[in-house]
Amino acid sequence: MCVMPLFTLSLLLALTAAPHSQRSAVPSTGVAVGRVIDASNGRPIAGAIVTLFGSAAVPVPREGQPRGMPAPRLMTNGAGQFVARGLHNGSLFLIVTKGGYVDASNAQWRPEGSAQRIDVKGGERIIDIEVRMWRHAVISGTVIDEAGEPVVGARVQSYRRGFAAGHVVLTPSASAMTDDRGMYRLASLVPNDYEIAVVSPQVAVPTAAIDTLRQGASGAVQRAELSREVGAIGSPGAPSGTPFAIIAGAHTLTLTPGTATTMQRTDGSWLVYPTTFCPASTSAAEGSIVGVKAGEERAGIDIQLQPFRAVRVSGQILAPNGYAGTIPIRLIPSPAEGAVDLDVATTITDPDGAFAFPVVPPGQYLLRLVRIPRPPVDMADANAMIVRSGSIAVSASEPPPPAPTIPPGIPADATLFAEAPIAVGDTDLTGVTLALHAGPRVSGRVEFDGTGERPDIATLANVRVTLDPADGSKLPERLGFVTGRIDENGQFHTYGVPPGKYFVRVNGLSDWFFKGAIYEGRDLADTPIDLMTDDATGVVLTFTDRPSSITGAVRRGGAADGSAVVLVFPVDSSIWTATGTAPRRMRTARTNVDGSYLLPALPPGDYYVAAVRETSDDWADPASLEILARSAEQVHLAEGEQKTQDLHTTTIR
Repeated sequence: MCVMPLFTLSLLLALTAAPHSQRSAVPSTGVAVGRVIDASNGRPIAGAIVTLFGSAAVPVPREGQPRGMPAPRLMTNGAGQFVARGLHNGSLFLIVTKGGYVDASNAQWRPEGSAQRIDVKGGERIIDIEVRMWRHAVISGTVIDEAGEPVVGARVQSYRRGFAAGHVVLTPSASAMTDDRGMYRLASLVPNDYEIAVVSPQVAVPTAAIDTLRQGASGAVQRAELSREVGAIGSPGAPSGTPFAIIAGAHTLTLTPGTATTMQRTDGSWLVYPTTFCPASTSAAEGSIVGVKAGEERAGIDIQLQPFRAVRVSGQILAPNGYAGTIPIRLIPSPAEGAVDLDVATTITDPDGAFAFPVVPPGQYLLRLVRIPRPPVDMADANAMIVRSGSIAVSASEPPPPAPTIPPGIPADATLFAEAPIAVGDTDLTGVTLALHAGPRVSGRVEFDGTGERPDIATLANVRVTLDPADGSKLPERLGFVTGRIDENGQFHTYGVPPGKYFVRVNGLSDWFFKGAIYEGRDLADTPIDLMTDDATGVVLTFTDRPSSITGAVRRGGAADGSAVVLVFPVDSSIWTATGTAPRRMRTARTNVDGSYLLPALPPGDYYVAAVRETSDDWADPASLEILARSAEQVHLAEGEQKTQDLHTTTIR
C-alpha cells in the first residue's frame, strides 16, 4: 500500500535513537504527562500500557551496565493518565496497547494513522499529550451449504481492503472457525473495509515424496531438500494439523476444514467446495464489501457454499538439464486477480517432474512455478522432517556440498520459473507440459556523488537492493525483502526474478541517499525495466550526500497546525499508477507540534504538495489524487535543492 503502516519498532529505534555519546551528558529531567481516551466518546481508558521509544526515552546505561536496555513501559491510572519521567533531550514516540483496542500513538486522527514525533528538550515538562484509541470491530455470520445446512468447523478469513500501484489489494486479517451452528465471529478487526471468505485451497503431495522421506532411500541432502519443498507448499487455507486423505492417483490430499469438504461420489468423481467470498462468489472481484466502524459488530454476513464437480489436472515439468523434481507448483485464478494472492491448489512434482492436482473445479487458471535457489542445507533439517501430524525421521549419510554463491550470500544458481494459462472443464486435463527457464538478474556497480566519507564495507553489506514489481504484486518468499546485495568491491547482484516490470529500490544507508539506478540512459528507480529472459547488467546505483527536500510550515485558520499530514505526489498523472509497492515520488509526512514539516530525499521533479487533517489508506488512488491536486501547491524541485513551501490545511471531501 502506498500509505505505509503507522510505524514499526525497528524503524522507530533506527530513526530516533541517538548515540550514547550524544545523550550521556544530558540530564534525565524531562517529564511528559498525557492521557489516553476512547476516540469515540472521549472517556478515559484505564489500564492501557504506554511504551516509550526514541532517543529521549532510551535509558542511558551507567558505566558497567549492559547496553540495549528495554524500552520503558507505563500504565494509565483510572483517569487514563500517565507520567513519563527522566526523559533525555531528543525525540519521543509512544505506542499504547489495550485489550479490545487498536494499538495507537499520540496525535492520531484515525486507527493506524500517522504518529507525531514529540521533541523533548532538557528539563522540559510536556503536559498536553493525548492518545486516542479506537475499539476493535467485529464481523459475524453463518456459513451454510447448498442445502442450507450449517457448515461446522470451516475456516473463515477476513481480507482488509487497501491500495497499491493504482488498484485495490486484499490483505489477510483475522480468521475464525465456524461453531456447531455454522456461526463465526471475526474479532480484533481494525475499523476498515473487508471482504470475507471461506477458504479451502487444496494441498496435494505425491505419495512417492512421502515414501522417500519415510524410507530414507536417498541421500541426506536430497531428503532435506525434499522435506523443505513439502513444507513450502503448506497453505494458509490448510492449518497445521489438517488431516490428509489418500485418494486415487498416488497423491495425498489435504481435507479442507469443516463439514463441507472434498468428497468422492459413487461414480468415482469428486466434489469440492472452492474458496467462496461473501455472499456466494468464487471470485474476490464479485465479493461484497463489508465496512465496519470502531466498536461496531456487523452481524448477518452469511456465506453459502456450493459444491463443484472436480477433475484431475496433470502433466510434467522440464528443467534446463532434465526433469524438474520436487518443484512447488501453484494453481491460481486467471486472469490473476491483483486484489488477492490466493491459491486454488498447490502441489510439488515427483522425482521425474510429474505433477497432478487431483481435484480442481472448472474454471480459468494460471499454472505458476518459481524455484528459488536454496542456501546450504542445515544438517538438522536433513535429519528430521515434520509432515503435518507426524515426524518422519531420516538419517544423514553424507555432508552437504558447499553451495556456490555470488558474495555476499546471493546464490549463483538460477531462479527457475514457468507459467501457463489452463482452462479446466468437466473432463480430466492431462499431458500439461511446462519448461522451466532461468529468471533474469540485475547487476552492476555503486557510485557516490558527493564529498562525504564513503561507507565502509560492513555498511555497504547492509544495503538492500530490491526489485519492486511495478504492478504492486508480491514476489515469492525470500525475494520480497532483499533481492540483492552489494559486495566488498562495490558490485551488486540480485536473485533471478520471474518475468515482469520492476523498479529498482535501494535503502540501508543513513548519510548517503539513493539518487538513481541508471541503465541504458534510463533511471530504473522511476521507469520500470521490463525483465523477460535476459539479465540487465551494468546498472549504476548512485548515492548522493546532497539530497533534495521540501520543507515548510502548515497553518490552519491563522495558527500553526501541528496535527496535519503533508502529501507529495508527481504533477505528471501518467505515473500515478503502476508505481510499485514503495513509490519514491509519493510520500507522506506528519507535521511537528509547531506545524513544521520535512519531506526528505525526494528526487528532482515537479510535485503537488498538500496538507490535510488525516489520510486514508486509498489516498494514492488516482481519483483521490485528482481531487487533492485542485487545492495543492505546485513545486519544482531541482537536484540538491532544499525547497521551502508553506501550506494551509485543506479538507478533502
